[in-house]
Amino acid sequence: MHNYKVTLTARRGKVNIIKLIRAITGWGLKEAKDYVEREFSFDEWLTDWVTFDVVITTEQMAQLAHYVTARRHDNYLDVEFVASTIVQPKEVDPFDFTNS
Repeated sequence: MHNYKVTLTARRGKVNIIKLIRAITGWGLKEAKDYVEREFSFDEWLTDWVTFDVVITTEQMAQLAHYVTARRHDNYLDVEFVASTIVQPKEVDPFDFTNS
């Protein structure tokens, strides 16, 4: 099984990003909310979009693809992703969800 470094672009709303993180990780609401509040800024002066990298497993990639597809089907254009590279096990990333 491979891990993937994925670049995500999402609307900067807290609820939107919490839903995205939950879709990828399977975390509960509190765990995802705490993570988002710790890792993201929601200051009013920032742009409406946030771009960040995460490292995810093949299964999490499928969950992400399903989430994005469902959002597009419902005409929510609030998240985009690009699988940029396959990550070698020795690489470490602070946004690594593969061990969750």
